[in-house]
Amino acid sequence: MRVLSLLLLVPSLVLAHSQTPTVYGGKDDPVNAISLDGEKIIPVTVNTLGQRPVSYEITINGEFVGETEQIGNNSYVTLPIRIEIEEPNKAVEYEICSISIPQDGETYRTRICTIAQLYWKLK
Repeated sequence: MRVLSLLLLVPSLVLAHSQTPTVYGGKDDPVNAISLDGEKIIPVTVNTLGQRPVSYEITINGEFVGETEQIGNNSYVTLPIRIEIEEPNKAVEYEICSISIPQDGETYRTRICTIAQLYWKLK
């Protein structure tokens, strides 16, 4: 069983990545949650932890919005993600995800998301 567990773990290390922050804005971070003009730029940092450079698709609420250049092993990039808040004077949540783009012979992808909790304060 130990051999099987190790074999299952090794492929996941090849495509490992991280993303910060996990949560942006919200009640615990009201300064970053509030927008006065209906837009917010959210700095999202994507870090490649695997054994090779990886590119990532970026999605907001499941909708494709862009793709990164390849990010080298143990390297990172901070992306300025622009959000147009849908509705004024209401708390709105957005899911910003980075999804690894598989190379030839790979059959799985990693996906990590940031939850942005925003509020457009309209007078």
